[in-house]
Amino acid sequence: MRVVFCGTPDFAVPSLRRIVEGGVEVPLVVSQPDKVRGRRGKPSPSPVRAAAIELDLQNTVLERGGRDQLYEQILACKPDVVVVVAFGHIIREPLLNGAPLGCVNVHASLLPRWRGPAPIHTAIVAGDAETGVCTMKLAAGVDTGDIYECASTAIDPDESTGTLHDRLAALGADTLLTTLNGLAQDTLDARPQSGQGITHAPMLTRAEGGVDFDNPAQRVHDRIRGMQPWPGIRVQWQQQPLKIFDSTLLDRAHDAAPGDVLGIEDDGMIVACRDRALRIGRVQAEGKRPVTAAAFAHGHGLAAGQRLLPVDGFEPREPRG
Repeated sequence: MRVVFCGTPDFAVPSLRRIVEGGVEVPLVVSQPDKVRGRRGKPSPSPVRAAAIELDLQNTVLERGGRDQLYEQILACKPDVVVVVAFGHIIREPLLNGAPLGCVNVHASLLPRWRGPAPIHTAIVAGDAETGVCTMKLAAGVDTGDIYECASTAIDPDESTGTLHDRLAALGADTLLTTLNGLAQDTLDARPQSGQGITHAPMLTRAEGGVDFDNPAQRVHDRIRGMQPWPGIRVQWQQQPLKIFDSTLLDRAHDAAPGDVLGIEDDGMIVACRDRALRIGRVQAEGKRPVTAAAFAHGHGLAAGQRLLPVDGFEPREPRG
């Protein structure tokens, strides 16, 4: 089977590696253009393009205004199918159905739950106990295509988006190879998505990287872990921003106001939520390195009775159906 692979970020790299290891012929890899990454100030290839170079695969990028030429280049490779994994570009005709088997996409949720570009973050923020990946035949709508295969996995109660992202990337890679093998052997049919349980996961913004402790502790905890590592969680302490990296739920009642610091312990800072308390383990002041909450408190005078507030401009957006 000949596959043109379109992808850009880290999430897509395991899928590319897995199908190459599985013997799939990949005549072309397509990614977004090189861009400045890190502090060096020099353009560098996307993770997918870097992997393609390492694997000695022919590769190209989608230049601004170059969609039609790119589509022609892809179809000139005569692929049996075009694989799209977190490419960062909406595929349209004539490419959408230009290959004999069309386009196959790997999506990081159990569709139709969490259609859209941020399914991993959103599943955790929503408090889901389970998620997964689906391979689907791309359609004109956003994540509305017919489903080939799905694989599910439990979400650990303390798992962050970062760790779940990596697990789903690996699961998606295995599911993609199984799907391609099934299509090659003509043993796999796509099925329409259910019309029930449709929810949406819009693109995240930096303004969503905050939290309001005037919520149940479980919801606060889910938001903190769901926004790690990006956009992260920031609160306001003494009129200055403070970044929070993790939290632990505590079975501890209180009569304080939400956001009040209840105490500083060796393993963290105890903060009141609407119903219970939680422990914050690591924090970071603006322009400083991350440290334990206890070390920060002792070094900066953070103490019981002080309050953590939402940062200015915080725009919470609850997961929606």
